[in-house]
Amino acid sequence: MRFLLCSCLLGLFSILWVLRPAQPVFISRQFLLFLGLLLCSLAWMAVSGFQSINSGDALWEFIRISILFLFCISFIMLFKNIDNVVEVLGIFSFVSIIIFSFYGSLQLITALNSAELSHTKFQVNLFIGSSLGNKNFFAEVMVMLIPLQAMNIFRQKGTRKIIFMLGLLLCLVWIILLQSFASWLALIFAGIIAVIYTGIYKFVGRSSAPSSGERKRYFLGAILLFAFLISTFLYSGSRGIQTIKNKTGLFTQYINHPELIDSTTTINDNSVFERILSWRNSIRMIEDHPLLGAGLNNWKLLQAQYGMGGTPFINTGMVHFEHPHNDYLLILAEQGPIGLLLYIAFFLFLLHTIKISIAHAKDAETRNAMLWLAFGILSFAVLSSFAYPRSRMYVMLVLMLYAALVFVLSPNPGKTISMNKNWRISIGLICLLISSLGIFAAWARFNGEIHTQEMLRAQYAKNYDRMLREANKAESYMYAMDLTGTPMSWYMGMAYFYSGKINDALSFYESAEKVNPYHLRVLNDLATSYEQSGRADKAIEKYRKGLTVAPNFIEGLLNLSATYFNTGQIDSAYAVVRKIRAVNLSVKDAQNYKLFLNAILLTKARSHLGSQYADEPLERKMIFLEQDLNLEDVYLKSTKAGHTFEEELDQTLASMSKKL
Repeated sequence: MRFLLCSCLLGLFSILWVLRPAQPVFISRQFLLFLGLLLCSLAWMAVSGFQSINSGDALWEFIRISILFLFCISFIMLFKNIDNVVEVLGIFSFVSIIIFSFYGSLQLITALNSAELSHTKFQVNLFIGSSLGNKNFFAEVMVMLIPLQAMNIFRQKGTRKIIFMLGLLLCLVWIILLQSFASWLALIFAGIIAVIYTGIYKFVGRSSAPSSGERKRYFLGAILLFAFLISTFLYSGSRGIQTIKNKTGLFTQYINHPELIDSTTTINDNSVFERILSWRNSIRMIEDHPLLGAGLNNWKLLQAQYGMGGTPFINTGMVHFEHPHNDYLLILAEQGPIGLLLYIAFFLFLLHTIKISIAHAKDAETRNAMLWLAFGILSFAVLSSFAYPRSRMYVMLVLMLYAALVFVLSPNPGKTISMNKNWRISIGLICLLISSLGIFAAWARFNGEIHTQEMLRAQYAKNYDRMLREANKAESYMYAMDLTGTPMSWYMGMAYFYSGKINDALSFYESAEKVNPYHLRVLNDLATSYEQSGRADKAIEKYRKGLTVAPNFIEGLLNLSATYFNTGQIDSAYAVVRKIRAVNLSVKDAQNYKLFLNAILLTKARSHLGSQYADEPLERKMIFLEQDLNLEDVYLKSTKAGHTFEEELDQTLASMSKKL
């Protein structure tokens, strides 16, 4: 919805640009270089898009970034005509902070009441996210809104100064309270680097020495910032220090014991493991696609091929990573080194422009504004290392706003030129075309999300006819899969499968594999459809492909073992079922495991006895096995002793014969 509204707003701006009377347009050398950098980024994204598995998904990402870049340019054109632009933006951001805080407070009170009623210790859970989805996103936005409040504290007096101080205080309170590790790091590192970076150019290379009062204010501000950063982690009654200790301890654990990453254990049931797993898969993808990258928006589709196990819950196939929680790794994996260099160049260019602006600034207001703009840009850059702000519409818009302010508040005048009517109309129409594409794409995805929600309700109610209708309405060129990467065609296949229409289900499952070739549920259900259609060889192929994604996927192991058994490949069935650890299984999986294991063991025992004890009647051997011998116990003894099942069976039978 946010993107849809932004596209509409950009379309309106484009129309006004075309219709308005001719007037001078601000152009500077720095702005033209910046514009060239944005165009190069988009051009390289287009190149990466040709490698994408789903062209509609790649086009969506290209349009999304294009719209955001156009907003940056529009902000520059618009803000140049507003004298008190910092104050206006500060007021709007303060209103945003109040709205976010209102919703966040309601959620916080609800969580406190729930903890009190259940007599449990209160914890800040992921869902205290205001209107922004989750607490991490909420904290990121609070970090990014700090500069607009801080800039106005230095510019305003009286009541307005107090208002902006309140806005800054609310931002800091929420950042501390939400305990988002990435946001804390952004606050610390961006604050330190911004103070040092801008401080160097405040007092070096200026024609006139700074006054004593200016130096004192600057260093007093630096001391207060450091004091706040230290007190943030020492405030009493919080879990801040413990959070840092826990995460640091987990990182250390995986450094000291790297084998844990490739094992399945409840120890891995933490967010640090998930990040390390996604980073490892990203690095492997980069190694496989070192030059051009894997293709735009392909990370969420291809990373699963490098392994998705590690915890019992992940092994269920219910977990889908959409992002590696590191924008730099994502861009390097999808767009290669050129894409990453262009992304980093965006930040470096803005910081370089800030440096030049500080060196040429003639007033303290401009220098202070540049300090806080550097803080905002660096905050985004730090967040990109531990989160994914580039994928967040709201945070990206704030970054584009700060990028625009860097040029608008710069003391370098640049050139002001009059653009002729034809150029103005041409540029306006191009922007209108892009915004129209944005409206179309955003509406398609918004409509898809609405129908996906209704489809899931129908799925839970086992209303498969309605589920199929809603999935058909949701699917489009721009929305081939939901936000978890699950194809719409998989949902359609599921509806047909549970309606007893296996051939129709098979067709949709095959389409789903083309959309997301390493989706574990898609591969498993496609294999099951092949098996039920009498195509055991294809079923085995897809089950095995699914197990490359999650080697300890219990359902896949059971299904593959059963398929081998049904086709007479008993030794293969036995080899697969041996990989299953019969602990922490669901009730259904435990029942199937016991049933499949005993059937395989009985067949192996009969085959072995048929060859070893040929003189005994077959009927006698069958009765003997089923009534007097617990084959599952024999199997467990063989695994403990390191014997084959047949060796343990012979020893058990020999022991029983002696007793008789």
